[in-house]
This record gives sequence, C-alpha cells and structure tokens, in this order.
Amino acid sequence: MPSRPTAPAGSGGAPAPDSDKPPPEAAAAEALFDRLMDGPLRLADPVGPEAPERVGDWELGERIGQGGLSTVYEAVRPAPAGSERAAVKLAKRLGAATESLFSHEAGLLGRLRAPGLARLLDAGTHDDGRPYIALERIEGQRLSAYARSRNAWERLLLLWRVCQTVEGIHLEDVVHGDLKPDHLLVRADGTVAVLDLGLARDLRHPTPDGAARRLGLTPEFAAPEQILGGDVGREADVYALGLVIREVLEGRRRHLPWAAGGEGDVTIELPDDARAPSGVPLGRYVGGLLRTALQTDPARRFPTAGALAQALDDVFDAVMDGTRLA
Repeated sequence: MPSRPTAPAGSGGAPAPDSDKPPPEAAAAEALFDRLMDGPLRLADPVGPEAPERVGDWELGERIGQGGLSTVYEAVRPAPAGSERAAVKLAKRLGAATESLFSHEAGLLGRLRAPGLARLLDAGTHDDGRPYIALERIEGQRLSAYARSRNAWERLLLLWRVCQTVEGIHLEDVVHGDLKPDHLLVRADGTVAVLDLGLARDLRHPTPDGAARRLGLTPEFAAPEQILGGDVGREADVYALGLVIREVLEGRRRHLPWAAGGEGDVTIELPDDARAPSGVPLGRYVGGLLRTALQTDPARRFPTAGALAQALDDVFDAVMDGTRLA
C-alpha cells in the first residue's frame, strides 16, 4: 500500500462551524430525495433497444455498468493490427437533452488531462439516433469491493488517494457531479480511476442545469443543491466524497439526512478492530472531518477535493501522534 506524502505544517482544511442550523430548504430537499428514492423519475423521450449487437464500429459484449441515462458495455473494434478494447457508453433515450449531455462529456474528455480519467476513443450516434461514446477500458476493482479486503487504516489511505485523484479534475475547473463508489475504480497498482463524466460541469463554460442532468443523479450521493437545482460547484463533489468516505469505512450504505451536517460530529460506526497501526481507534478522528464535508450549505464545506485530502492528512497526523483534532 503506497504511503501518503507528509502534510505541510499548519495547512489543514477549513474547520466546521461551531453552530449551523440547517437552512429551510433542507426539509424540501429531503422530501424530494424521498420521492427520488421511491422510484426513478423518467424522461419523456422514447427509449431505443436496450442491447444492440453493434454501435458504430464497436461490437458490444457484456453490460458492465448502468446509470439513469446510459448503459455501459464491454466492446471490441476489430482491426487488421489487432482488436481494440473499449467501454462503450450508450444512451438509454433519444432527445436533444441526451445528445447535449453526451456531446458535453465527449468535449470534456477531449480536453482533460487528469491522470485518473479514461481516454476518449470515439463518439458518435447509433443507427436508432442514440448517442454513444467509447472510452479506454480501465481494468480494476470498484472501490467498495477493493476496500472490503483492507483494514480500516488501509481504507483511510485509499480514500486519501481518491480525494487526490478527484482534485486532479477540480484543478482543471471541472465538477464531476456524480461521484459514488461505483464510479471509482482501483487499478492493480493501487492508483484510482474516476469513471463517468456524464453529469460533469465545466466551470470555464458553465451551462444552465437541465432536466436530463438532474434526473440522471444518483440521489444517495447527490448534494442538496443538486437535487434542488441550485448552483453546483466543486463543493458538491466534496459532499459526495464525504458519503463515499463514510460508506467505505463502515462497509455499508446508510442514508444521511441533509440536516446532519449541522448537528455535531457525524457518527462513524466502525468495528472494534478499526485501529491505526499504533492501536489508536479511528472512528473518533473522522467524525469532525465528515461534519464539514457534509454541511447542507456548500459554503461551509471544504471547497475542493484537495482540501478534503489535506484534512485527511491532519487526521493521519493526529492519529499517529495520539492527539485529538481540534
């Protein structure tokens, strides 16, 4: 397991406020969350065949992923010099909104250079009018599956690497917008890859939020401002990362009401053996960090994934020193 770099002295993330009453819209956001979880909302656009044998030059194989707006397949493009493998993402629906999202994702992948992203190989339109994009096929394990065989300390180091990888996207002025364990892959060498920029926002060229983007969200990991259709910045990814950290450390998924960020430290229910190499229990060190990451008000969260990674650095230092974070 690769080790983290040493944190610069005194460079910790922003602390959580002493008191924070959830804003009135938190109740509305929770009600909308409940409606989303009761059943998926659907766009009115007609749906094409689910699994064609071929899309463009690509022969489709096994389905390897699925979201609100698209399905991802293993794919091969035959060539005289040898077949090329890819992951082909095919829209579930027709319509201008879907075409706009796929075009936007292809454009982002063409400009981004962050090491944690798959390369864009191809983009086009299927015979039935549905857009698709073909991406470099990245081998690895989904974050939750990879973490199951690691102890709590190793999971915390892994989550630091996840935050650092997402920071690479933030540094290029992009918000992922749909971070969750299924969109985070751990390669054989332990490096992290970030999948699926279908709901990403380009902060250099912001566009109004649309119904397709909003309904494509994974509600369990969406920040309140995303559900409510408000302004969405890097802080939405920080919120999602807070939920990812909580799920990976606990080994299970639990819904956290949006008001919880303002009600003291967020509880982490770790097993008794969840300890640092020194023997220090880890749970009590992570609650304060998550309280800041999961604030209802985005202005009260860590501003970027890099700031959240720095806060994890502070946790590492505090655990190794046997001290309590302020």
